[in-house]
Amino acid sequence: KHRQGQLEIMLELLKLDAAKRIPLIDITPPPIEHWELRLIIWECRNVTSKDAISGLNDLYVSCSLASNEYIDEIGKTINNKAQKTDTHYRAKDGFGSFNWRMIWDVYMPCKMPPRLKIQLFDKDIGADDSICECVFSLKQLYTVGFIKKDTVTLYEDKHDKVWLDNLRHPNFADNQGEMLISLQMMPKEVANEFPAGKGRDAPNQNPILMPPTGRIGLTMNPFSMVSQIVGPK
Repeated sequence: KHRQGQLEIMLELLKLDAAKRIPLIDITPPPIEHWELRLIIWECRNVTSKDAISGLNDLYVSCSLASNEYIDEIGKTINNKAQKTDTHYRAKDGFGSFNWRMIWDVYMPCKMPPRLKIQLFDKDIGADDSICECVFSLKQLYTVGFIKKDTVTLYEDKHDKVWLDNLRHPNFADNQGEMLISLQMMPKEVANEFPAGKGRDAPNQNPILMPPTGRIGLTMNPFSMVSQIVGPK
């Protein structure tokens, strides 16, 4: 026979008179807490070009929460619908700039914290080209948040902007790009106190997201305009 799982229990044996003196432990599940998850896609670099002719990409990022858990207390599942940045058209030298905020409503505690899936695409006619992706668990962020009951921020070397430097594609062995992100989660009441809009929409604050850099610039010079669209090749 094969194992089908594990069950953790606590068992106490007490004499009748001792059992009457010791109150029962309250094992009522903690109430469901409403939280907000905020992800900022700042930029990407060293991205593989999918256009061999121009050497340019039309880059955008798609992110989703990998979870289908149904929350009985609120009568719905976690909103795991993918959110997308705008498109950095004709991105060159493997660089893309976005400064784009994504927000999800999440709930704790949960049976299994969702995984965050981040995908980088090259927009194309018909099907878009998948360049690279990464998937990581939010378990540690959820655990710290549930204990702390306050805002939790993902840090690396004391910086709240973190480089994801190992973005892969299943059909290629080498690294296909790097992405700079910020990730926070906070109780909903804190989120209401420090509001922020999706994308770069109002209220554009906490933090303020500046317009992206390196985008196509309108010019009266036709040669410069053609060069931006067609690429250096």
